[in-house]
Amino acid sequence: MREKHRLSSGQLLLLELVIAVGFFSMSVAVTMSIFGNAYAMSSAAEAKKHAVYKADDISEIIRSESEEANIDKSLKNYGFVNNNGIYEMRYGEDKYKVTVSPSVSGKLYEAELDFYDESDETENSDVEPFYTVIIDHALKKGGVNDG
Repeated sequence: MREKHRLSSGQLLLLELVIAVGFFSMSVAVTMSIFGNAYAMSSAAEAKKHAVYKADDISEIIRSESEEANIDKSLKNYGFVNNNGIYEMRYGEDKYKVTVSPSVSGKLYEAELDFYDESDETENSDVEPFYTVIIDHALKKGGVNDG
């Protein structure tokens, strides 16, 4: 005849503790994953919020001037550096970069604003902007290239 093996109270307590620790560990893993995703979403939203504010500022700078040379001067006064015809500025403790790519056709001044997240330590030239705005503005006179 087979003998039934029953767990003692000490063994039951140990088994219960192992199950409780396993359940707690799984709960912590799920919770940390949720908090990690929430933090990433919060940072992306914060970056876009600052980009919208900067785009509004830059738009006002461009639209407040009536000549291309004055726009150039105003952008430089705002903190942009002209790098081969493309204006660049870092903001947010060098965490983000905005570039302004202007083009003039007759009396139409068009500027494309691209916002990049520079928080990664790696310098990758193929990074896509997380926010892009195109600004069209009519000038009083033709651009410098048009005479």
